[in-house]
Amino acid sequence: MSVKRTERGLRIVWWIFGCTLWGFFVLPVVNGAIPETVCGRAGQLLGNCFRNFTPTVAVEALHAVKIPDSLEEINSRCLIFNRGMECVRQYLRECVNARQRKIIENEVYGAQKLYEYLCYDQAFQREFLRHKSCFQLVHPEWDLCSNQFIGVLKEEMARITKQSINVQYVNFCCARYAYENCVYDNARYICKPDSAVFLRRIAKLLSTDKHFLNCDRIENELCSGAVRVPGENRSSVFKKETAKPKFVLLNVRSCG
Repeated sequence: MSVKRTERGLRIVWWIFGCTLWGFFVLPVVNGAIPETVCGRAGQLLGNCFRNFTPTVAVEALHAVKIPDSLEEINSRCLIFNRGMECVRQYLRECVNARQRKIIENEVYGAQKLYEYLCYDQAFQREFLRHKSCFQLVHPEWDLCSNQFIGVLKEEMARITKQSINVQYVNFCCARYAYENCVYDNARYICKPDSAVFLRRIAKLLSTDKHFLNCDRIENELCSGAVRVPGENRSSVFKKETAKPKFVLLNVRSCG
C-alpha cells in the first residue's frame, strides 16, 4: 500500500470534516444506498456519495464561511458528515489494508470526537451556538495557526531518524500545545474570554489523534509558557515567554 494512497484517504476524510463544519454544502438530501466502491478512484467516491447534495461551488464560498447558527443547521451538517463517513468507511474497508486503515483512523480520531459532541451532545450544541460568532471572527487566524502546526509536524517527521522517539513525541505534544495556545491567544483578543476558552477546546479536539492521548502531562510539565526564539529552527528550543503581542503566532512551534 503506497504512501500516496494513505494521503489520499486522509485528504478525503479531512475534506468531509472541513466541508461539514465550515458549510461548503447546502440543501442536504440524504437518499439511497451507499454507492459502489471503486478502489483507486477516491475522488469519484465523493462525487457519488454526495450526488444528492447541492455544492456551493462559487469562489466566494471559500471566503464567506458559514458556521451553523441554529440547531437545524447543526443537524443538517451532521447528516452530511454521517453520510460522508459511511462512504469513507466503506472505501477504507474495501480498498485499504489494515495497517494503513489504522493510520487514517488514528489521524482523524479527534475530529470524529468533535462531531460526536456536535451531533449528539445537547449541552455541547448549546455551547457551540453560544460561541458561533467567535468562530467566524477567528477563522483567518485559525488557518494560520493550523498551517504552522502542520509545518512543524512535517519537519518532525523529516527528522525521525535523527532523534529518539521519546524526544520526537515531546516535540509533537509541544507543537500541539502551541497550536492550542495560538488559537486561544488570537481568540481572546477578538472574542469574549469564555469564547476563547471554548475555541481552545475545539482546537484541542481537532489536533488530537490517538498518538496524542498522553500529551496532557507532557504539556503541563515541559511545554507551558514556551515560545520559539526568533531566527531558530521551528523545532528548536523554546524560551520562556516575556511578552505576547496581539495575534502573535510564534508559539505554534514545538519544543525540543
